[in-house]
Amino acid sequence: MNLTPFQGFLAALADSSFSAAFYLAAGYQLVVLGLGCFRGVRPTKWYALAAVVSHLLLSMFLLIGFYYATRPVA
Repeated sequence: MNLTPFQGFLAALADSSFSAAFYLAAGYQLVVLGLGCFRGVRPTKWYALAAVVSHLLLSMFLLIGFYYATRPVA
């Protein structure tokens, strides 16, 4: 069975022990995105910090997922 790199990445995320953390990070990013829809929230400093953390979480989890996706099969 041949998987595309994206399918392998998704399979590694699903099979890793970090799946709960991925769901929490996705929920956090959805909350930040939802709060960004309000005009009064966007210019605040705490929202800017929350958005930066959200972007860094995505990068961190992409790196973790890439690590698991490129591990050799036992």
